[in-house]
Amino acid sequence: MFWKTLSALTISAVLLTTLAFTGTPSKEEPPDLVSITPVGALEKELVRQPPLEENKKITTIPILMYHVIEDYSGPYEQLYTSPQILRKQLAFLKEQGFSAVTVHEALNHWKKDTPLPAKPIILTFDDGYRSVYTEAFPLLKEYGFRATLYLHTAKINTPGGLTTEMTKEMAGYGLEIGSHSLTHPDLTKISPAKLRNEIRLSKKQLEELTGQEVTTFCYPAGRYNSRVREEVMKAGYLGAVTTRYGPATNRENLYSLSRIRINKSDLLQGFINKLNRY
Repeated sequence: MFWKTLSALTISAVLLTTLAFTGTPSKEEPPDLVSITPVGALEKELVRQPPLEENKKITTIPILMYHVIEDYSGPYEQLYTSPQILRKQLAFLKEQGFSAVTVHEALNHWKKDTPLPAKPIILTFDDGYRSVYTEAFPLLKEYGFRATLYLHTAKINTPGGLTTEMTKEMAGYGLEIGSHSLTHPDLTKISPAKLRNEIRLSKKQLEELTGQEVTTFCYPAGRYNSRVREEVMKAGYLGAVTTRYGPATNRENLYSLSRIRINKSDLLQGFINKLNRY
């Protein structure tokens, strides 16, 4: 009994001595948190960050929507982004630690829990303009980014469109090739037979061209309804993107994913502002 009492007194003394030297934690000392950098401000280096959980699901991923990468002023100019501005936008993403993934990879993450990098972002280019190869592709390679290209097959090998060889080269590099239909019609206004043809034959043609499976779809002009969406599902696609504004999340229907349109007028600061909302 004596030894037990002596041990208890010894432990108490050690604790009191420790507190005397260290004191109680100050309320002014900040917790070990990861800060969010405000837009336009210089970012301080974080000393420590919590380790990434391998099995942690990323629920929200921005999908950026581009069209033509050229200097242009005139009708529909908001669909254009100059190569110089695209370079600045990609440089910003690189500096902020974003990793470009494909729509296919995001869907696999949400459906099958396949891992993704900590800050994923998706770059999509619609329609298959030749400037995607001549202007965007070199910049993607320079910054180590990949993207998803949505092609309507009637535009391939036409003036201003991608050629077969360009498409094969970009697919071989690791860019995802997705379907944007055969002829870019309003899918909500065509017959059931033509609808099936636009969705299924475009998939088949692109797979034959690239030698790779085509797993995602982009609704032409963002127009779709339940009938169109059902046909996309039946054709074997994993998911589809729309023109509805906002970041994509695993809480929305994976066959009607939202995207963030990048306009000519955004330049760099507008681009940063759009990303900063999420």
